[in-house]
Amino acid sequence: MSFGDEIEQLLELYQQQRSQALEAQRKVEEISVTVTAPKRALTVTVDANGNITGMAFPTEAYRKMAPAELAAMVTKTVGDAKVKALSQMSELMSVMMPEGVSMADMQGGKVPIDRVLPADIFDDPMLAALLGPGPDAKRADR
Repeated sequence: MSFGDEIEQLLELYQQQRSQALEAQRKVEEISVTVTAPKRALTVTVDANGNITGMAFPTEAYRKMAPAELAAMVTKTVGDAKVKALSQMSELMSVMMPEGVSMADMQGGKVPIDRVLPADIFDDPMLAALLGPGPDAKRADR
């Protein structure tokens, strides 16, 4: 395979990954999760970032709650909605993650940046397979 063919292949790979990223971004922007508390006392809607976009008290059940109980219900319901939204976002973004790396681990700071963006691009298995050994290796074909 000629160097020009290799570059063409890399550009095609880049375009595929960019298209996947744009589609994932579009789907993430559409995420909206609604969670209802027990006894339908509260309904909370959040977006992909966990921002509250809606809150309603569809019944009168909240009126019978002590302030601490009401606060705990609101906190739990909002938290549950955020967890579900994050789960949906993680699932959508998983196509963009390197093999063995989850979105949740990325967001939690559990993945070193070198695992996602290696300092030496020849450490990336996909690029190494395409380009061969790094520039420091003796190359008979170049």
